[in-house]
Amino acid sequence: MFPPAGPLVLLCAAVAALADEGPEAWVRRVEARIGAWRGAPVAPPLVVEAVAAEHVVGASGREPPRGFLARPAVVEAFGLDSFLGPSDVPGPRRDRAAAADGDRVLVATGASVLRRRLDLVDAVVRAVVTRRAAASDGAAPDDDAALARAALVEGEVRWLRSLVVADLATAIAERLDETDDLTVAEPTPPPLVSAWGRLLAEDGEAFLRAVHADGGWEAVDRASLAPPGSTEQLLHPRRAYLEARDEPVTVPASSLGARLPTGFETEASTTLGEFGVGAFVRLAGDPVRAVRVARGWDGDRATVWRRGDVRVLEWEVVFDDEADAAEAIDALRKVFQRRFHRTVAGDGISIVMDVGETAVRAIDEAGAVRSSARREGRSVRWVDERSGRLDLRAVVD
Repeated sequence: MFPPAGPLVLLCAAVAALADEGPEAWVRRVEARIGAWRGAPVAPPLVVEAVAAEHVVGASGREPPRGFLARPAVVEAFGLDSFLGPSDVPGPRRDRAAAADGDRVLVATGASVLRRRLDLVDAVVRAVVTRRAAASDGAAPDDDAALARAALVEGEVRWLRSLVVADLATAIAERLDETDDLTVAEPTPPPLVSAWGRLLAEDGEAFLRAVHADGGWEAVDRASLAPPGSTEQLLHPRRAYLEARDEPVTVPASSLGARLPTGFETEASTTLGEFGVGAFVRLAGDPVRAVRVARGWDGDRATVWRRGDVRVLEWEVVFDDEADAAEAIDALRKVFQRRFHRTVAGDGISIVMDVGETAVRAIDEAGAVRSSARREGRSVRWVDERSGRLDLRAVVD
């Protein structure tokens, strides 16, 4: 699954009219459109063979960074695997030509030629954007900063592609029969995959539009060299990036491992960012509150330890202020209630909030602590073990 590629009708209109051009002429035409919008020619010009080999959809198997979604241990420890289908973890981009019923879509206009042109539109734009972005590459592929950087690239690809295709299609739209159905029915992806796709494409494009409105294409180029360092900066470009960069707080490595029973080893450690906080709080079934809680994010660190098939998770999140942290604790209480009380096995588990509403625990009938979250100042620390085979009381007390 991958972020939407833009209006297929416009793409087909453009390529149908120019299907008789060779690949090199087509690449040069798209490059010229990009240069016109950006106010400078694409330099150096792309090599058609390199584009075909490295950037055409499905050819290279490359994929954008997935942030914490790249760590199955983290996804499972948070219980977010319920938001993913068994085969729907984001992966390499799927070749459109291999889509079910794909050939029927463009039968009237010559599917094979048009699909190659479709791929070349995407290829040229992606090649131009990624070549410039490569200079600022270097973030770890599984942290929040990498996810924000990927959205910067995908957002510009989406934006430039729509500009190029609209420019080409305007003059030749009459060649396309208005009765032709050129849409492809795609299955609805699971919620987490949809959110990931929106972040990469729509939110990335919205960030760049805000940067462009502030300083034109020169500002966009500067953003490529100094990309947002978190999904918070990406989602709030004016407040967190343009006016003053709101850099995330660095959360130190956890010491919880020293208090775990022998045999546990660190399996994963990463940051989830504002995007991850929102995805997790949605487990309580309140997407509006999830956005509100996530907006208060200021830094986090998630660590997973494993012994056999038992995983222990510690997640420490720092919020902008104590009020945001207090709302996060209450949101965690709702997550606990939804998780433990939706099954027969969970009927014997009590969700206990302390008098000061600074801590919440899930306690089973034997008195064992199954999950625990505590607020201290503007920080919230959550410790969890999903199998029910480890009492966390000695770990968290």
